[in-house]
Amino acid sequence: MVIEEFKAQVVADYKLAFLASQVRGVAREQWPAVSVTRDVDVAQVTLAKYVEGTDRYISASIDLAYALASGETDAKRFYERLRRIASDEKPFSPHWDDVLSFGRAFKGGVEGSDGSATNVVFVTLPSDSLGRGEFLEAFFASVVEQLPIAFVVWNDASTYSNASVSKLFSGFSHLHRDRQGLSVQTVKGNDYVALCRTFEHQVSMSRSNIVPTLTIVERSGVDIKRFFEWVVGKQIAQVDALKDIERACKDASRYGLDN
Repeated sequence: MVIEEFKAQVVADYKLAFLASQVRGVAREQWPAVSVTRDVDVAQVTLAKYVEGTDRYISASIDLAYALASGETDAKRFYERLRRIASDEKPFSPHWDDVLSFGRAFKGGVEGSDGSATNVVFVTLPSDSLGRGEFLEAFFASVVEQLPIAFVVWNDASTYSNASVSKLFSGFSHLHRDRQGLSVQTVKGNDYVALCRTFEHQVSMSRSNIVPTLTIVERSGVDIKRFFEWVVGKQIAQVDALKDIERACKDASRYGLDN
């Protein structure tokens, strides 16, 4: 990718991440009882780069930035969805049987072909889900059966530190010579470059080597601020240009709110 294309992609990612932060702020005002994943906007926008159209993305939380980046929703459709969730008073969560079913189907498809890269099941969840029996059963099954499932944990450190999560799964975090096992990596949610490298590695492992991966993303309340500073510091965009983007995003975050 030439430098100008790279800069344009980074600026587009900043726009999506900032828009997500604004839409989430509006959602918190209007529907305070509905929980939307916070402080990982940059990570979710980055993750969307590595999800292909035939993959499966399943979430235990409302991953707003991912939904915006993937084209799954916009502000208006998102607010309509929140109205439905609020009225139902029934939050959604992964159906772990479905997670394993898709993982087995994707693995079976590649084993029956020429061994080329396969589809991946992406599963995102908050760190407080890690101790739940249904998650652990699905996770252990994915390791035993070597399924192409990429687990991504949004870790707010209120339940586990990154180090403790890594230690919790350290018995699985190795790959044998035949590339079997589990790849575990941790990354800060406000480090754009590290996020790109980590997701690229982890998704490639699941897709090409047909193994489960676990990525622990440390949530940070200043991820947008850190991204802004990095973009300006690397001379990818000027402050005025980013401020123009932010003003447009603030206007866009009100779209569909009243109709």
